Amino acid sequence: NLDRADAGIFIDGKHSSQASGTSVTLQLSEGTHDIKFVVAGYRDWVKQVNVLVNEILNYDVKFVTGSGSSTAVAVGAVVVRSTPGNAIVFIDGIEQGPTPQQVTKIGVGTHLIRVEKSLYHPYIEEVNVVADGVNQVQANLLPKFGKLSITSIPTGAAVYLNDQLKGKTPLEIAQLASDDYSIRLTKELYHAYEEKFTVTDGSDNQRPITLSPAF
Repeated sequence: NLDRADAGIFIDGKHSSQASGTSVTLQLSEGTHDIKFVVAGYRDWVKQVNVLVNEILNYDVKFVTGSGSSTAVAVGAVVVRSTPGNAIVFIDGIEQGPTPQQVTKIGVGTHLIRVEKSLYHPYIEEVNVVADGVNQVQANLLPKFGKLSITSIPTGAAVYLNDQLKGKTPLEIAQLASDDYSIRLTKELYHAYEEKFTVTDGSDNQRPITLSPAF
């Protein structure tokens, strides 16, 4: 959280981009990193952070009037599009917002573009930004889910996935995260049905189930 907008962001000594507002989210690899925020007319804010896996660190950045680093550095721009859209763009671990996204004032040099969307594999590309240049990135995201359709005889059976009630048959889940699952069907006056199965990326899983009468 910054008390000044439009701060230049430097990660491990490299100028990455410029903050678009007063809130900056960094997604950094595990280890030690040097973070610096630069605003003209103010002293640099510098912090060395030690990042652990799945750890969230929060800082309130307050700038003090004085002399600091120059923000007059050579920059270019990056335009990121994705299929499907509305994916989150990270540049050097800095969250930029949803696609389509145009990020200006990217420091000259190599930068890591990462595009993420729930239930899709992340897209990663390294780009080389030149002064006043525009890099175009098209992220085609691959699904990390499959489709599941469950029908039963008779219909109206309650469906549990990993012991969570999902509805009644016929049931269709268009996007089910790729993983191992246990399935259980129950209906009054019928024996419960149970099985285990695996959903893989892009798979279409059809489960026609006939319940055995308990009467």
